[in-house]
Amino acid sequence: MEPTSDVTPSIHSWSYARRILILSITYLVAGKAGLALAIPPGYATAIFPASGVALAALLLWGWRLWPGVLLGSLVLNLWVTLAGGQILTPTALTISMGIASGAVLQALFGQWMIRRFVGFPSALDLEAEVIRFLLLGGVLSCLVSATVGVLTLWTNGAVAEGNVLFSWWTWWVGDALGVLLGTPIILTLFGTPQSLWRTRRWSVALPMTVVALAIIPAFISASHWESQRVILEFRKQAALLQQTLESNIQLNLSAIHALRDYAQGIEQMNFKGFSRFAEGTLARFPSLHAISYNPRISSQERAAFEAAIQREIQEDYSIRERHPERGLITASDRSEYVAVAYIQPLSANRNAWGFDVASNPVRKVALDAARDTGTLVATASITLVQEVGSQAGVLAFLPIYSGEKTPSIVQERRNRLQAYAVGVFRVGDLLASSLSGVSQKHFAARLYDENIKDNKGFLTGYGGGNGLWDKEAPLDTGLGLEGPWWSQTLEFGGRTWRLELSPTRATLEDQRSWGAWFVLAGGMLFGSLLGGFLLIITGRTSRIERLVHKRTKELADSESRTRAIVESAVNGIITTDDQGVMQFVNPAASRLFGYKIREMEGRKVNMLMPAPHRENHDAYLKRYLETGEATIIDVSREVEGIHRDGSAIPLSLSVSDVQLADGRIFTGILHDLTERKKADRLKNEFVSTVSHELRTPLT
Repeated sequence: MEPTSDVTPSIHSWSYARRILILSITYLVAGKAGLALAIPPGYATAIFPASGVALAALLLWGWRLWPGVLLGSLVLNLWVTLAGGQILTPTALTISMGIASGAVLQALFGQWMIRRFVGFPSALDLEAEVIRFLLLGGVLSCLVSATVGVLTLWTNGAVAEGNVLFSWWTWWVGDALGVLLGTPIILTLFGTPQSLWRTRRWSVALPMTVVALAIIPAFISASHWESQRVILEFRKQAALLQQTLESNIQLNLSAIHALRDYAQGIEQMNFKGFSRFAEGTLARFPSLHAISYNPRISSQERAAFEAAIQREIQEDYSIRERHPERGLITASDRSEYVAVAYIQPLSANRNAWGFDVASNPVRKVALDAARDTGTLVATASITLVQEVGSQAGVLAFLPIYSGEKTPSIVQERRNRLQAYAVGVFRVGDLLASSLSGVSQKHFAARLYDENIKDNKGFLTGYGGGNGLWDKEAPLDTGLGLEGPWWSQTLEFGGRTWRLELSPTRATLEDQRSWGAWFVLAGGMLFGSLLGGFLLIITGRTSRIERLVHKRTKELADSESRTRAIVESAVNGIITTDDQGVMQFVNPAASRLFGYKIREMEGRKVNMLMPAPHRENHDAYLKRYLETGEATIIDVSREVEGIHRDGSAIPLSLSVSDVQLADGRIFTGILHDLTERKKADRLKNEFVSTVSHELRTPLT
């Protein structure tokens, strides 16, 4: 595109559409380059060169190109939204359009102020013009986009009220530095007058670009160091959270061991004793959703068992199982059952009371494993019978055998199995209670069952600012790390769980150090100030060069006129230095003395004098220079000169001297008196003749 100042092609022409497209693409590329230097999390960049592109384009090719800025900014912000894993909701579209509108208003306002108070096209060769250009275009106009953009984010809930001022500040700094650094560089490519701006490509654009490129590695190093510091700090905290979760799990599992020990220490479990034990235990272990006592009941013992429970609790009781369509129903006949006889708290777990846990295949696997190993075994993720929400549940079974010791032989364990001490866990509650010491908005936790493959082992999630249990999608931390920042395994009832922890944006914002941002902002500010300084220097140099050229031309013209006058003068003109050496001889003087000019210049002037003046000239000149005593300076007198052929030449001589920086020069103007002397002689002869002729008759 060729710069056309205020003239823009018709909005219905292909040329106009082409310029809009080029501007939008350029804006998009410049914006992406600026966001590549953003400090994560978020997009707080210390330089946004797209703002400089927008201002320069509207200055060079007219304000009617504003749709190119709107389109480029809109696409850029939509791109950022999609790249962040978000969808294009009406709110996202509103925010993108608001930010794009702010960018357009800023460019229009900036170009208007520059045209109004600086003038454009402009060479920017005056200090006042450069300063006004940078202040109006880079400092004042950039208030517009920062204000409109941040207000748009705030009103749509994208920026918290406490971060409004800081977001506005970083936005304004990025746009201002983008204009201060980007606009002068673009003007060196397309600005007018081209004779000046093209020379600035090397004296202004190149140094500014070199400074900017030199700052980027320093910024990247500082940003990497800051990121590593944040990662290290988070991992220290994550290790403590991991230890807290493991300790909480072991503590809650110890309650199940205590229930087994209690059951083995009494002759027969009953509702009253179990309730007293359970209430005290649950008060000490709030992460434990419930504990239950599940005896092993044969088919022959079923009726008597159900009747005994009904008499003890004075409520209807039966062994039940879950039907896929009808829900909980009376359990069908089979050889044995593992029914929930006692459970606390009963009010929150009444649906599970009487449930035959052996009727469910997942529970049955854990029951058999616990029976055969004699150890505590947890189930895979299940939906609890008493679950009213969407949390995953886990049951932990600890077998209770008859006798004082656990049998050492598997078959003996199967024969002597009496019941199970059971811990009921809602995995989300377990994770939340373990990590309750840290605000959930500062981290995101994910818990997986490693024994279940094919990415189906997700148990629960916590944190991320929302407290939802089913948030399995990873968070975008903004630091470019794939996967979680912390991933470790832990044991839970014979199963391997994996805990993954990642920070949230709130964590990174709290821990973020602005050292890298200040490195970038400071470097780019230095580059911008350097650009302004170079504009002033090159402008001043250009003005001086133009002035020197003008004065040189004037002097050359003056010298030409003076030389023409001197060389065409009828009187001879000779200039000498303070040693009496002839420096200049005009043609009239050359003809007067019969020498060529080159034969006279560089030789002493006394060569043109008769004796004794020839010999006394140096002494006379020396005396004048020492004492200032003059005999012929600044007066006109008649003298004689010596022609090349040795003949005497009557002359009228006027001498003047001028003191210059490099010495004194003398200028002598010589008028040939030969004709006047001849006329005087003829006149005298005529007068004598007439007098003689008149006297004779009278006599």
